[in-house]
Amino acid sequence: METFPSIDAARCLLALAGERGEISGTLAEELLSRFPEGGGETGWVHIHRALETEILMIRYEIASLYACQGEAAKAVEYLDPIVARHRSLCRRIREDGTFNRIRESPEFRELLERRCR
Repeated sequence: METFPSIDAARCLLALAGERGEISGTLAEELLSRFPEGGGETGWVHIHRALETEILMIRYEIASLYACQGEAAKAVEYLDPIVARHRSLCRRIREDGTFNRIRESPEFRELLERRCR
């Protein structure tokens, strides 16, 4: 896990991520308010976990949108990295009706076979 030498470096990166639209401004502000004034690894670990969760959910939602349009390859492109890191999503993906339109596609079936055994 990456750590930063100062709280100022972490705040700068969070502010930049918010400006670029990589995370919501609200989340960046909330995380910055929770960062301990003394800095340190604990604050950064908390921020990293929160960002990872938000990015995971964004990727899942994008995959859902592609699935609704019947674009299996694009949906799988967004699902694959998050399922690789969070196998607990396999059950959700199998049961989520959003993916019904691509459920029988070779790409989707291969993803489930490869990542969700």
